Amino acid sequence: MKKTISWGAIIGCAAVIFYLSNQPAAVSKELSGQVKSIIEGVIQLMKGTSDEPVVISHNTLRKTAHYLIYLVLGFLLMIVLMKEGKNLNRFFIVVLMSALFACTDELHQQFILGRSGELRDVLIDTLGAATGGLVLLGIVNITRSIKEKSSL
Repeated sequence: MKKTISWGAIIGCAAVIFYLSNQPAAVSKELSGQVKSIIEGVIQLMKGTSDEPVVISHNTLRKTAHYLIYLVLGFLLMIVLMKEGKNLNRFFIVVLMSALFACTDELHQQFILGRSGELRDVLIDTLGAATGGLVLLGIVNITRSIKEKSSL
């Protein structure tokens, strides 16, 4: 049951990536602009009253989104593979699966109006997935260490 839920989460994450990649450039840019405005507004509120407005680069926002969604994908893939093989092998499988998905995603974007596929995005996506896998491995190792110390 847990694996079914985990695979469902992975498929859901992949579906979100596909949905966002399937949007024409104008729609994607508008969505990014709305998210950018919200983030800038929240940061401005957190800063309090300031004469200097908060400005986030559109490109930085988009590349950060690539990194973060693939971080989630890598984390979810690592959950599914936790029971399979050694940590290092699992990690490389997660990175490879994510890199392949990122390649197909960028290829897919080449067929969408105004969009393009970029090798840089594949690298950012793969780095995000690798980070997600490492985060889960770190959590597991810390949890094990705490359990071992508490059982002494």
